[in-house]
Amino acid sequence: MIGSNGVLIVTRGMGLPVGRVLAVLALAAGGVDAGDADLDSSFSDDGRFAFSMYAAESAANAVAIQPHGKIVVAGWRYNGSD
Repeated sequence: MIGSNGVLIVTRGMGLPVGRVLAVLALAAGGVDAGDADLDSSFSDDGRFAFSMYAAESAANAVAIQPHGKIVVAGWRYNGSD
């Protein structure tokens, strides 16, 4: 998803030793202060945000950017039994 400001929003599910994590990255579109694919530090202080899904499997299926700039991530999780 590319925001109106040119920032690319990327989501990724990752399995870590502590459990399953969903990560959201904001990549700057380039310009005077940022090269191609630099993290956009205006998003979550360092351009990345991760949270635990507390599930055996999980993934993001959709990303939307609301008109006022809020990022919405929708997805699913499966805990292995239901």
